[in-house]
Amino acid sequence: MPTQWTLSIMPADGWVPQSWMFCIAACSVGFALLVVVAAFMALRIRRMRQRIEREKRIDQETGMFTYDGFVETFDKAAGGSGEPLTLICLMVDDFEKTAFAISWEARRCYLGKVREEIDAVVHSNHVEARIGSGAFVVAVRERIETHALADLMRALELALMWKVRIDGKKTFCRVRSAAVYYPEDGADLTALVERTISLLERDKPESCAPARKRQG
Repeated sequence: MPTQWTLSIMPADGWVPQSWMFCIAACSVGFALLVVVAAFMALRIRRMRQRIEREKRIDQETGMFTYDGFVETFDKAAGGSGEPLTLICLMVDDFEKTAFAISWEARRCYLGKVREEIDAVVHSNHVEARIGSGAFVVAVRERIETHALADLMRALELALMWKVRIDGKKTFCRVRSAAVYYPEDGADLTALVERTISLLERDKPESCAPARKRQG
């Protein structure tokens, strides 16, 4: 007889029954799939949020900054450092009335070229934004002297003038502009832009575009 006995007890189905093995494998696969689905949904939600944030910051018709995007950009940059800016605010007279009188295609065509027209005129480092239906602001990252500024404003007014035909007649929606300096004319960038636009709104001339039903 051996001096040492080893007693080995093994259940007939093994330590882990076959049915348990299937259950454990199914639970593992289910958990892995759940993790993958959760990660996919989290990534999708993140991308949706990023797209929404981009849409809030970028105007879809012009590709320029929106007002919120413009303010955010300079809150992080100029607003914190006091970087000198020349702000040129531009307003297209009777933009909405003219847009209502003509086709959507003409409106899209005009708005799609605004940024290109601004970039063709302003050669200094600048940022442009659409801050209203027919209102724009160009922030030039330097202080432009008075004489050069007047020439630049005039060039922008001519570049953004909207030439349309209503009832077979050529109509011009003229552009008015005003310029201020930051921070020389005001340390609050947002208030400075809003005040300049409100002055342009207040001094708006008589209507230039006849109202009629939109075509097509």
